[in-house]
Amino acid sequence: MTRPKHLKSADYLSLIELGQISDFEITESEAGFIQKIHAIRNKFLRDFTADEVRVCLVQDVGTVYLLPKALNLLETNPWIETEHYDGDLLNACINIDDQCWDLVKDARDRMRAILKTAKGQADEGLITIGRQEIRDLERGYRKFGMDTEQAAHSTAGNVLH
Repeated sequence: MTRPKHLKSADYLSLIELGQISDFEITESEAGFIQKIHAIRNKFLRDFTADEVRVCLVQDVGTVYLLPKALNLLETNPWIETEHYDGDLLNACINIDDQCWDLVKDARDRMRAILKTAKGQADEGLITIGRQEIRDLERGYRKFGMDTEQAAHSTAGNVLH
């Protein structure tokens, strides 16, 4: 995977224009992810909703272009719920392939700061987290080389292992 030359101007392009997906036809029986991607394939990236960003990241469509937008959203609210549960966008970002993180300037540092903020909000009781969220935080701390001892306890009484 190589760093795209036009990363900064990608906001004004679509997934098709960026060569991240080909135009395609779908039938009504296609899976929900396919229907969502089909619906947004010509949309400017700057106009993507948080859920559309998450769907593309989960499907690894336009990831290098959408990662900066995802980080912007997470910096505003690390626990943003796009469709499934609090932190589902955070989880999608944690699952992004390691190579992609090296292609976006400062992405790893930004993600570390987001994870610390998310942990802090949980510790302060600003958000109630469950087992899924705890696992996501722990995985994020490990993936980004952060001290898992700092992530060991939350105010919800849950322990990250």
